[in-house]
Amino acid sequence: MNLYDSWLCTRPIAHRGYHNERIPENSLAAFENAAKNGYAAELDIQCLGDGTVVVFHDDNLLRMTGRDCRPKDLKKEDLEKLPLLQKSGEKSDQLIPTLQETLALAKNHRLPLLIEIKSHSENGEDESRMLEILKDYDGEYAIMSFFPDSVRFFKGKLDVPFGCLTDAPDEEAWNKINFSKEYFDFIDYHYSLLPNAWVDREKCPVIVWTVRSQEVCDMISSRCENITFENFVPVWKSTRKRFG
Repeated sequence: MNLYDSWLCTRPIAHRGYHNERIPENSLAAFENAAKNGYAAELDIQCLGDGTVVVFHDDNLLRMTGRDCRPKDLKKEDLEKLPLLQKSGEKSDQLIPTLQETLALAKNHRLPLLIEIKSHSENGEDESRMLEILKDYDGEYAIMSFFPDSVRFFKGKLDVPFGCLTDAPDEEAWNKINFSKEYFDFIDYHYSLLPNAWVDREKCPVIVWTVRSQEVCDMISSRCENITFENFVPVWKSTRKRFG
């Protein structure tokens, strides 16, 4: 698998979908908007209390719905009562989507997905529920997590790229991740920490998060293969060499 020539390294990735003032992040409308504009989309998945896998970033719903509770406090039937908020604080016509709903939209629009695993369970219970859904999906996607054990859970069970998501600020912190090509196919790293001596683009592709201006976009183009971006329209061209 040569990722350097794949969508993961050639198509800018809209952070939590291509959202804006009216379209909430991590909503079906945001993912559809990403597809219509030719981007891939990053998203976050975690489990509700009843095991339903949903697309949602925060560990509390207050910012995005106005309700002060955790995703683990909810069941699937609660979602219809919790419209996502626009940036103004007004209710939108969007609900927290399930992973199945998001995959159906992505498949229909041929939208590549960069999926971050937010739930992390020591016994693999959350990951098992995610696997049951993802194993039958044949659209383009990649998986990443801040939790290396979550990535290792999926490795060998799914034939997709796996990423090491990290903001390790120094070599000591990086070494604690125990990065290994046996498990990881790419690195998703905070742009402000590049360049450095321990993240090597020649060993595997490097994607950066989260770019919010063209100025940063231009600055980082010689240090990575691709960007995850939000709140602007990127003019992007990686100045990478051809590796792999």
